[in-house]
Amino acid sequence: MCLKMIDKVKSGKMIKEVMRRSKISVKDLQEELGLVWPQSIYQWFRGKSLPSVDSLYTIARMTGVHMEDMLVEEDK
Repeated sequence: MCLKMIDKVKSGKMIKEVMRRSKISVKDLQEELGLVWPQSIYQWFRGKSLPSVDSLYTIARMTGVHMEDMLVEEDK
């Protein structure tokens, strides 16, 4: 069995692009997630971290893009 890993940098870029295409701002997402500060969202965009499943689900619901379509596998 081959374990697939998520590429955080490419996934972050994908999330940013999905939000851009859906015209959802960082502020919109911050408010929807109930975040006091937007830093965690910018960390996702830069590939420093990945959103939680709950946050990813919220982005999917807001954009109409399936969660798994925002996650990019690492090239091996």
